[in-house]
Amino acid sequence: LFLTILLLLLLFGGWAAYYAQDKGFSRHWRNFVHSEFRKRGVHAKIRRLNLDPIRGLLAKDVLVYEDQTHDVLLMEIDKIAIDVDFSELLSRQVSIRSVEVREARVTIPLDPRDKGGDRLQIDRLSGRILTPPETLRIVRTDAMINGIQLSINGLLSRAPELPQPGPQSPDDASPATSAGAIPLE
Repeated sequence: LFLTILLLLLLFGGWAAYYAQDKGFSRHWRNFVHSEFRKRGVHAKIRRLNLDPIRGLLAKDVLVYEDQTHDVLLMEIDKIAIDVDFSELLSRQVSIRSVEVREARVTIPLDPRDKGGDRLQIDRLSGRILTPPETLRIVRTDAMINGIQLSINGLLSRAPELPQPGPQSPDDASPATSAGAIPLE
């Protein structure tokens, strides 16, 4: 009886792993990854999310946009491995620890507003980005751009949200504006 139950569990686990790798994860998991990226100021769209037996969660055909409207495409990445921290799974506090690319191809439009314009092609991009709150830490990242080998390490901090300009009342006018200076916008 024990061996039968063990065999059934192994078969079910094998089928579930195959299904997750072949068909991809549900919309729920893609939405989770999107929300985790948004928390760090990254607006991305993932076309496919799979479970790779070696690399874990694997996002394929990732599109990174300028903002939440998804009007201006900043870059396309063919695949990203996502390291998820499941230690707080019971309290529903799952988070992304890092993302990793290996030998990825990235294209970046030189003018993001020109959809048919020239693009910068980055080949053999390999590296890891740690994702603590409000920052992105780039660790041991290498890439090839037009035959030039680059190595990058660094820290990107999220810029604070700026207040949206709105109509001002005459009482709120700055001294320069009330003195007849032309405001720069």
